[in-house]
Amino acid sequence: KMRLGSKLSERWAERPICSTVPARVWQKYYLKRAYKERANGSSSPKNSVVSCTTLCHSTTPAAGNFSAEAAFADEVLRNMPVRDDRVLPEDLVTILLATGFWDQVEL
Repeated sequence: KMRLGSKLSERWAERPICSTVPARVWQKYYLKRAYKERANGSSSPKNSVVSCTTLCHSTTPAAGNFSAEAAFADEVLRNMPVRDDRVLPEDLVTILLATGFWDQVEL
């Protein structure tokens, strides 16, 4: 998941097309939140609609600490499971509604 998190954020260096902006904004929010939680020493967000599961922890024995990249990837896979550089508006709406996290999606 740490590798997935890195690959997702690397795509942000490219200019987005209009339909990819919503996915990119949410993905950047998830990454920022994951780093904030790591800085606070928390392994799960408090007072948050979305909580991080045990998959948010690094699986490498040497690391052992909360991994912001893994938490970020976990949130993206659960709530915004699209590649922000390859999603069309109709597909974005269908995918987001299928996650069960989103009740209504308007673009």
